[in-house]
Amino acid sequence: MKTTKIFISLFLALFCAGTTLNAQVRIGENNTPRTGTLLDLKSTFVGGLLLPNVSITDLSKIPADFSDASVQSQDTNADLKGMIVYNTNTSTGEGVYVWDGNDWKSVGSGLTLPEPPATPGTITITPSTISLGGTVILSVPADPNATSYVWTLPNGLTGTSSTNTIAITGAIAGTYPAGSIKVKAVNSGGSSAERSSATAITVNPCSVAPATPGTITLSATTVNQNGTFTASVTAVSSTTSYTWTLPSGLTGTSTTNSITITANTAGSIAASGITVTANNACGSSAAKAGAGTITVNPCSAAPATPGTISLSATTVNLNGTFIASVTAVSGATSYTWALPSGLTGTSTTNSITITANMAGSIAASGITVTANNACGSSAAKAGAGTITVNNCTVAPAQPGAINLSATTVSLNGTFTASVTAVSGATSYTWTLPGGLTGSSTINSITITGSAIGTYTAGTIKVKAVNACGSSAERSSATAVTVNSPGPANTFAIANGVYVQKMAGYVPTSTFPDGSSIATILDQFTATGKTLYVATNDEPEMNWANANATCAAKGSGWRLPTLGESANMQGKSGAPTSTPYWSSTEVSTTRAWCWGFNGSGSGYSNKTGNPHVRCVWSD
Repeated sequence: MKTTKIFISLFLALFCAGTTLNAQVRIGENNTPRTGTLLDLKSTFVGGLLLPNVSITDLSKIPADFSDASVQSQDTNADLKGMIVYNTNTSTGEGVYVWDGNDWKSVGSGLTLPEPPATPGTITITPSTISLGGTVILSVPADPNATSYVWTLPNGLTGTSSTNTIAITGAIAGTYPAGSIKVKAVNSGGSSAERSSATAITVNPCSVAPATPGTITLSATTVNQNGTFTASVTAVSSTTSYTWTLPSGLTGTSTTNSITITANTAGSIAASGITVTANNACGSSAAKAGAGTITVNPCSAAPATPGTISLSATTVNLNGTFIASVTAVSGATSYTWALPSGLTGTSTTNSITITANMAGSIAASGITVTANNACGSSAAKAGAGTITVNNCTVAPAQPGAINLSATTVSLNGTFTASVTAVSGATSYTWTLPGGLTGSSTINSITITGSAIGTYTAGTIKVKAVNACGSSAERSSATAVTVNSPGPANTFAIANGVYVQKMAGYVPTSTFPDGSSIATILDQFTATGKTLYVATNDEPEMNWANANATCAAKGSGWRLPTLGESANMQGKSGAPTSTPYWSSTEVSTTRAWCWGFNGSGSGYSNKTGNPHVRCVWSD
């Protein structure tokens, strides 16, 4: 526990007719203000100083209903340090509070406040892998000094709690890395440091394992030795693969909903030995077993059943042709083919040329073949899958010339590529080189220049598509250049966030603990823009001349802030010696410097002559 005594000094800046007046002020009487005061409240009227009434719901943030939207909900603001209000919220503690730059502190003569809570312990995650829409419980050991907790979650995980436990729902599939979940403990004395999660959470893109597959269908129950047949099930919703198991005497492998099985051993084999499970990221279904008996002939009489029917194509155009074939069967002298409605053709060999006379989907199981010799005929072998007959006869023509709306853009700028619509095309396929990004299925595409460089003619391509196929590709005839937006003789560094606390001398500062050393928080906030750093130093000079020299280089040029200087540390092309001026001031006579030799932050009198390196941003 600590006792804090707060002394409040109010500073008024009086502006009148363009003239600044600096003097002591006494309100309530005409007498001279008392020595040493800037503002002296004195009156025969008995009353008090009425502070603004504010409801503070979170002692670690500026209230969201502050009239100035630029500071609403901020958890750090050094500019407002020393702001005093009267908190009307009884949940966080009614009374007078002062903002210390990071938290609201309750104040009063002799008022005893609790210490802020300690950093919460390790975040426990149970479980760390869940299905989409599932729930994971996170908790930290309860702290008797904490009155509430503030949880921070990444996008894709949802949940709210003000206790040491939170139930989180996996709203978006993906892996959320360690450190993406944070919690801090809070009481009327302030907030603890944040604790980050040490374990990743995985949200699988499914909610349940697949259902058990339906009946296993066998293309044949009587086959010759070393012949093949097909086992299949109807595709199960949300399934990514299938696992088949076979009994002794049968072999085959597949991860789809059908499997081609070879009968290696003559005799009767229980089909219950054929099982299949449906799988996805959430698990596997119960196994489905076959039913009945499979008879494997010793192949001493009629030819063996032909093997799998191979189709030269499963998608053809109307009136187009494809070939169905089987591997030649030992001892067979002829073959008998049967075709379903919509397909025509004749053959007595192990292959047949088939004409697709009817548009639509045709089950390949309607294509069957038997192998024959003088001793008899094999069992019929049926095809598997579906044959799609497109309702067209030809693919679209090649698109015309590619038109570009611009051939030179700045980094991350956009331009449009387009072709005249092609008759009969239902979509278009665009191909872009690395460094140009965009997607489209129509005859135009908006392209972003994502990387600096020149992209030669021919690197942007498009083809027209319909159900009958794709046209020949059309390539661009013009090069495209993506330029850097920064000035010449600079190098770019990615914008980031750098926060550093530094002890520095600030004149006339008095803090509640009696310290005369101020805590300066220099924050380099991400803006989404790139910072460009000059490749060369300017001559050594004082701080004022350094600011003027950088500004004289043109619009956007300036000295870097201390945070930006720190962010430049170690970057290719950055300075390596010390010290270098920053634009961040310590006081009216001193400014911060940064040592790129590893010495870090320091400060110098503004009349000194450190090194100068200018930066540019738009």
